[in-house]
Amino acid sequence: SSLPSLLVSVDIFHYKTKHSEKDEYCGQHCNPLLFPDIYDVKTKTWFFNSSAAEQTNVWFNGYHSIVHNMMGSWFEFFLDEMIKEQNCFLVASLEK
Repeated sequence: SSLPSLLVSVDIFHYKTKHSEKDEYCGQHCNPLLFPDIYDVKTKTWFFNSSAAEQTNVWFNGYHSIVHNMMGSWFEFFLDEMIKEQNCFLVASLEK
């Protein structure tokens, strides 16, 4: 094929629990450990919390019907305000 190989990282939790170790394709193309931008092999630490990103995407998807037709500036404003509200909610729930 003339197309370059495509890697599609998945959340580490998803990778470890939902993919068979025998799945060679997934092991070669979806393993988040293969992405040097999100994982440091030397220190064995993550630069990017893919689980938090996954949870945020799920949370924000609940607003899809509201935002899908918004103009860019309205979308940015809405997103900014909703993230502020969500952060306040999370902080308050953690302080309980």
